[in-house]
Amino acid sequence: MALLHEGAGILLDVEGTTSSIRYVYDVLFPDARANLERFVRASWETPAMDAVREHLARDLGHDGFAAWAAGLTDPDEAAALVCRAARALMDDDVKATGLKQLQGLIWREGYQAGRLTSHVYDDVPTALRRWKEAGLDVRIYSSGSVLAQQQFFAH
Repeated sequence: MALLHEGAGILLDVEGTTSSIRYVYDVLFPDARANLERFVRASWETPAMDAVREHLARDLGHDGFAAWAAGLTDPDEAAALVCRAARALMDDDVKATGLKQLQGLIWREGYQAGRLTSHVYDDVPTALRRWKEAGLDVRIYSSGSVLAQQQFFAH
């Protein structure tokens, strides 16, 4: 093996490198869409959803969720607003922070419930271990959230 320079590393992408791009488009994205409304309503009062709402509002150019949802007093109407915005961002394949956070939360639930199991090419785990043992700094690049990546590789 060649001598490694200090700090040498490998940067990988999920889609097409460690996993099939079809898994992302045929499994993960449809799962987020199918579970969006139920998840948003069920987790509406959680700190994680508070953060998603704030990020979505800012992604859409508002000063925050209160400004974006001004005048909405019914939580169901506010949840519907969030769901409409998330679907529109998904339709346009926008890499918005709030949407990526929301997708990561939905997928975490899916992995934990056994609804999702990640696809990883057969040679990837061995290669990752070998590179790590060789002292390489192995990193994954993705437009998805950190949570989504953690869940993907954990399952």
